[in-house]
Amino acid sequence: MLRPFSLLLFLIFTTIGSAQEYTKNDVGNWMVFSMENQLSEKWSVPLIGTPSYENWAEQTEFGFARMGLTYKTSPN
Repeated sequence: MLRPFSLLLFLIFTTIGSAQEYTKNDVGNWMVFSMENQLSEKWSVPLIGTPSYENWAEQTEFGFARMGLTYKTSPN
């Protein structure tokens, strides 16, 4: 009985919490930059960057960059 009650309390407090309020009225945007550098016929290095701006190019609110290594097993 304690487990369902604890789960219910957790769900109530996380959905009505003030931490998720959106207090800004500015429009923001996301941009995605991606490229793939071909090393050979089967190997490549993908690069992805995603900045998020609140006001156009004034201040970056969030940024994410990813780099990987890809091996293609067949041409298709």
